[in-house]
Amino acid sequence: MKKILSLMVLLAGVISFTSCGDDDDATYTAPAQLSLKSADAFYEAVGGTGSIVVNSSETITATTNVEWLTVSVSGNTVNLTVAANDKLEGRSTNVVLKTASASKEVNISQRGIIYGIPEGDAGDNTFTLDDAENAKIVIPVAQTAGMTVTSQAEWLTASFNSETSAIEIVAASNDEEEARTGLVAIETGSIKENLTIVQKAMVFNLEKTNLNVANTGSEEKITIEHSKPVTVESSADWFSCAFDSKKGILTVTVSENQTLARQGTITLKSGKSTKTISVIQYDPASLADQIVGDYYFYFHNKNGNISAFAATLTEDALQIPDNNWSIPVTIDKEKLTVSINSGCFIGKYSSYFLYLLFVDESDAKWSGNSTEVVVTAPLGLEDIGDGVLTLAGNFEGTLASGAKIGSFLFSAFATQELDVTGDGYLGKLLQIYYPGLEKMTEEAEAAPAKVKRAKKMDNNVPFYLKKRFK
Repeated sequence: MKKILSLMVLLAGVISFTSCGDDDDATYTAPAQLSLKSADAFYEAVGGTGSIVVNSSETITATTNVEWLTVSVSGNTVNLTVAANDKLEGRSTNVVLKTASASKEVNISQRGIIYGIPEGDAGDNTFTLDDAENAKIVIPVAQTAGMTVTSQAEWLTASFNSETSAIEIVAASNDEEEARTGLVAIETGSIKENLTIVQKAMVFNLEKTNLNVANTGSEEKITIEHSKPVTVESSADWFSCAFDSKKGILTVTVSENQTLARQGTITLKSGKSTKTISVIQYDPASLADQIVGDYYFYFHNKNGNISAFAATLTEDALQIPDNNWSIPVTIDKEKLTVSINSGCFIGKYSSYFLYLLFVDESDAKWSGNSTEVVVTAPLGLEDIGDGVLTLAGNFEGTLASGAKIGSFLFSAFATQELDVTGDGYLGKLLQIYYPGLEKMTEEAEAAPAKVKRAKKMDNNVPFYLKKRFK
């Protein structure tokens, strides 16, 4: 009996071993899926709370691997808390639910914020305002996260109107003739950017800034473009001004002139700009008749100080009566020019004969024995103060070498013969720099400013007279 029992035990072990080997061919069976009663699976960008309700009698666990979603379990309910999404992009994640016998993954999605702004003037974030006080622009914005708006310029105010979802920008008056640019910073969610606000320059344009009127007088009209109020003032009583701001027309009425020429100024102000119109009254033909007369023959000395001889311009000479000198000249009344040739004899000083020579600006070259080098003073009207005009001009010319002439050399000779290479040349008596002519007027205040009259040459020969010019 014992043997039979042992055999049966052995057979039972074999049978048991064989059964275990058969299990290797068995298939995997997945855990059962949890059944959901309800689930709040979609959220707006502002975030919020929701829940997942599970049909199960077993204990439920819930997990998630993102920070913006928190979960907690209360019985068969999984409570969800979704943080606000401050980005344009949406996001999603899975909540893993498990019981002892089943599991399930529930996808939770959240929308990103909405943000959109119209294109500016150049297809970018640039917007333009006119130059007026309280110029305003309203920019509608598509947004879901609210908005903070801050002006970066003192002349701009900016705010966000939540009721209309629009940015409102207001500018102070631009009183300059240049456009200006400011920034407005906007922030919504995680988005930060700047709007560029350009305010146009104010308009203030004059049709002309010089008005030439004949001696007979006339009524002149000047067009003025402006975007701000304009004030008009005149400096003279011989003309009047009237400005029609609606039409932008300035009317200047000039009375008859009984003098050689006169000048006045109209001052116009708009915003922070000031502009002037020069009113000059004369007849061009009358200038030719007035070219001869008494002049200041002015010049600079070597130290740069200004002096002048009293001189008289005749039809053929510039006379300096105090020194008894007479410089030959050629007058072109049509061109209003006075010309002097080098090497001309101008008179005597004591027992010496004086000739006029020209020297370049660097004091290195001169006209020498040449009588062909010419200097010319083109005369024109010059304002010498208080609206008084007179004829004036500087002598200009070049040496044969092309060097620009800078001074006149009054040269002394022992005989009345122009020969700077011979023993008769004694040297310079006087050198004057950048000489010119300015006609004297009857008005006492019309004397050239900062000009003192040159003293009459006395009989004392300067110590350098006999030194040769080098």
